[in-house]
Amino acid sequence: MEAKGLIPVIFKPGEKDFSTNGLGRLVDATRCEITEEANGKYELEMDYPAISRFSDYFENGYQIKAKPNDLEEYHIFEIKQTFKDTFTNSIVIYAQSRTYKLGNRQVRLVTVDNRNGAEAMKLIEQNMDEPCDIKLYSDINTASSTTFEARNVLNCIAGEQGSLLQYWGGEIKREPFKLSLLRRRGRDNVGTVRYGKDLKGLTIKFDWQSIVTKVLPFAELQSGADGTSQRIYGNAVKSEYISKYPDVYAQYIQFTEDQGVKDIASLNKVASKYFTTLYPGSDKPKVSIELEIEKLTDSEEAKEFAKMRNYNLFDTFTVYHKLYDIDIQTKVTGIVYDALAEKTIKITAGDIQVAFYKQQSQDFQEALKTLTKKEYMSDFVDYITNLINGVEGGSILQYPKNRPNTHYYLDTESTDTAKDVIAINNKGIGFSRTGWKGPFKNAWGINGVLNADFIGAGKIKSNIFETSFNSCGDILRMVNGTLQAWNNKKKIMELTKKGMEFWNGNSHVGTMGTKGNPFPGLADKNGNPVVSDGNSLLLVADNPQKIIGLSNQSGTGHLITGPTQFFVGNNFNFFGP
Repeated sequence: MEAKGLIPVIFKPGEKDFSTNGLGRLVDATRCEITEEANGKYELEMDYPAISRFSDYFENGYQIKAKPNDLEEYHIFEIKQTFKDTFTNSIVIYAQSRTYKLGNRQVRLVTVDNRNGAEAMKLIEQNMDEPCDIKLYSDINTASSTTFEARNVLNCIAGEQGSLLQYWGGEIKREPFKLSLLRRRGRDNVGTVRYGKDLKGLTIKFDWQSIVTKVLPFAELQSGADGTSQRIYGNAVKSEYISKYPDVYAQYIQFTEDQGVKDIASLNKVASKYFTTLYPGSDKPKVSIELEIEKLTDSEEAKEFAKMRNYNLFDTFTVYHKLYDIDIQTKVTGIVYDALAEKTIKITAGDIQVAFYKQQSQDFQEALKTLTKKEYMSDFVDYITNLINGVEGGSILQYPKNRPNTHYYLDTESTDTAKDVIAINNKGIGFSRTGWKGPFKNAWGINGVLNADFIGAGKIKSNIFETSFNSCGDILRMVNGTLQAWNNKKKIMELTKKGMEFWNGNSHVGTMGTKGNPFPGLADKNGNPVVSDGNSLLLVADNPQKIIGLSNQSGTGHLITGPTQFFVGNNFNFFGP
């Protein structure tokens, strides 16, 4: 393939001079796509002929230089995994940004006390167990505090718990020899796209569940030395978009003394800033966009979104919703770049994920993988015990003040900065990663309802185990030793000791498996059955009305309907000795 600019180049492990052609230019690459997510992964995928002079170099640690986007000349990716695609006779190469090597560096104890971003980065760099050629930088002036103990450097910067990204905020930028946490990496208001209808190559979703267009403010004020409190209500605050939607989305919102609420006048003053200062955008739906630019058709609507090819990571832009006549601000959160053609081929936009290096979660999963069946439960309990007993800092909030009914366990000293929160009251226990007001996505209610992302246990006993794995009505059920697949309340498949059984609701269609001989009278010249359970793969329908069809092209193939068979096609060839 003839490249317009930089052809990917491969370098030996440990090489730091990338100004040369290294071990050679990868001129025969048929695909080289680079994916970068906002504060997320930064990876390269490449397809290369299986037989080439570079075959011995496609191993762990070798480095590939490639153009990652329209703004940067090149980036360096370390090969982490390869496999051979026998169908295309090519090698598929997976590589990660060389900045991932910061995940190999550790710090024992780093205390960041009221420091800005640059000072925090310097403290981390000074306390690494070994020097690293990836330098750390930040231009964030905000001062904050946190503590890192026995953590790798990437986790300190962008892990989920107590990281710089969590407390200082910012946008991550990675260069071959530098990782930066910046106030702003992208550009502001780079354009507007007008959304009117769905297009081929475009998936756009609007989430209306969390919008509020009318705030009904209230506060609990401590009114005496005995700790009693008085609830006061303020004037309703309406969004400027309240008339845009088919209904008024009203919600009671509590304001606190910490926000300056002392009486009704101050409550109204604070509440009046809800849509403009406190929670801007809460009166608009959240938007998520996935755009595959090459699939767009040549229409006027498609041209609106095709110009997004020039948007870059962290750029903000506006989506105009024609039906509701509103502008929704959003941000580019992911780019897939064709390094050979030097153009963006896919863009995602919407809410940014908090962390790009979820080492804590990965460590949790890796710990579970190492547990044997015999010791699983005890080791799992030890793991959770160590996790809980290792907590340092935090605080407990009892709410409301006069007659507390809820305990909040916070990971910091203040409700303003707390992120990881456990709430317990007489309705159950809830877990939040976004502050004391929730949402509590993982919870266990007093009524026995459990909602969780992960459950660890020795054995789970149940007559029926059921899970829904998408929003299309698909359900997977384990019932009395069988595994069933349902769609829209209709059973369609069942895995049993007979094999895979196919259903149309209550009507059994047929079976594919190794049991249930349909030819009991068929024997060889010695009288032995030709087909027997366990030695044949059988595709069997229940009756002649249940047709068996074999086809690899529409309108052609082999149909079996009881004693009648149809061969549909132009040519039939039979070969034999």
